[in-house]
Amino acid sequence: MKLLTRGSTLALVQTERVASSLRFLGLDVDLDPVSTKADRDTISPLCSFGGSGAFSSCIEEALLRGMGDGAVHSLKDLPSCCREGLEIAAVCPRDSVEDLLLCREEQNLENLPRGAVVGTSSPRRRAQLLRLRPDLSVRELRGNVATRLQKLHDGLYDAIVLAHAGLDRLGIRTQNTMPLPFLPAPCQGIIALEAPLNGALFPLGERITEKGIGNGISVLIFAGIVSRYPSYVGQALIGQMGIMEWIILLAVIAAIIIALNMKLLWDLAVR
Repeated sequence: MKLLTRGSTLALVQTERVASSLRFLGLDVDLDPVSTKADRDTISPLCSFGGSGAFSSCIEEALLRGMGDGAVHSLKDLPSCCREGLEIAAVCPRDSVEDLLLCREEQNLENLPRGAVVGTSSPRRRAQLLRLRPDLSVRELRGNVATRLQKLHDGLYDAIVLAHAGLDRLGIRTQNTMPLPFLPAPCQGIIALEAPLNGALFPLGERITEKGIGNGISVLIFAGIVSRYPSYVGQALIGQMGIMEWIILLAVIAAIIIALNMKLLWDLAVR
């Protein structure tokens, strides 16, 4: 069995976690790295690749061409709906959802000087940084984790923002690090196995996936809201929503929760 993945160290570590679970079930699993457009071009902003799916689209195309049996992604990198013919077969237990601020010197978000350069490639993180510290200079930061840490060490940035889960998976511990009070991305901290519909991985995926239903429900709620009502969510992140917008957003959340609970009850009834 062949699992497709990006070629970065973090992606390989994440894919190996899924592969180990499948090997425990008696399967012979190989990893096959795929070079994506966003990996090859480490200069252009991620939004220039279409935002969500910047890293996953090339891998999904290879999966649909039959080049692998499944693909492993950071679930936050996938669009809210998979491509036709593909679906999520399994998810690993969720890791930390925190965003971390890594500073070059002994500083934190509160005492960074005015105009300090903070690196991130995420519009979500940029919006929340500028909401808390509008005097900072937030600039694009591309590359894998090691490259980003090296850019911080070389003084190209005064601080950078990285996901806690990624650093943990790589076993990286750094000084001058603080958690940020940010709303995480939908599905942040979750590793997902994507596979062709009705493929061999689906029954196996049920045996390795996270058993609790809470994570799955929250994933669908927030992914659905972000994909269908991006303007409201963006305004919420920067504190510009009025009372009517909040009412609409909360009504949408309530409706999705009710719909998901009804689907869950139906699934349990038909089993």
